Amino acid sequence: MVEIMGPESAWPATIWVMAAVAVLLASALQAATGAGLGLIAGPVLLLAMQSSGAIHVAVILNLALSLALLPSERHELPDGPLTWLSAGAILGLPLGAVALRLAPLSALELAAGFAVTLGGVQLLLAIRRPRRAGATSDSPLGLGGFGLLSGMMTAALAIPGPAALWGLGRTSLTTPEIRAVLRAFFVIAYTLTLVILAALGMDWGVVLEVTAWMLPALVVGGAAGVYIKARIGELALRKAFIVLLIAMGIALLLNSGSRLFG
Repeated sequence: MVEIMGPESAWPATIWVMAAVAVLLASALQAATGAGLGLIAGPVLLLAMQSSGAIHVAVILNLALSLALLPSERHELPDGPLTWLSAGAILGLPLGAVALRLAPLSALELAAGFAVTLGGVQLLLAIRRPRRAGATSDSPLGLGGFGLLSGMMTAALAIPGPAALWGLGRTSLTTPEIRAVLRAFFVIAYTLTLVILAALGMDWGVVLEVTAWMLPALVVGGAAGVYIKARIGELALRKAFIVLLIAMGIALLLNSGSRLFG
């Protein structure tokens, strides 16, 4: 059996396949809908690698995909929401980086499980309860608060999507505008996160090795998401992946619970 040694554990070939499939599916979701790579790939890599290096890998993969997808949607990008989300994230990123540095792996898994499960439920509710006219809020302070939370989750878990999407979903932005803001926000948040994590210390050898193995899945998944977006309804795609998100979140909660209390 082929094994790739990381800093804390060996990766059997089956784990490589599982991680690559997760990255492929997650990048397809993000290319088609605007979010999903962090929610799916980050927790799966965390389960597979059993190391905080998984967060570093997820950050690099997310940044690469966001950079590739942003140019096609820049024309939909409004200025205000991105500014306030980013301002809040700048405050939250250092806090998340410290949590990643100090928190035990089981605590990170538990936090990721909650984030993924709540993110999936949030997306499900957004589908079942479309926004009503007059039920929106474009408050800069509110967006800054969601940016703060998103920044913390980006640095600690490589999962900026739930908080950012929650905040943007409360605004009067259209779906294409929300998707464009998410793309640009991810580029900013992941770039700053990578700088902070590098300054705090990273095992670049292992991180870059795993990233290189995951890049083909990222490219194929991203291309598939762009293809699917043009031919299949976004709503059907979101529903399928929401089920996957909730199931994955529950699996993370059970795994971290067994570590903490088993």
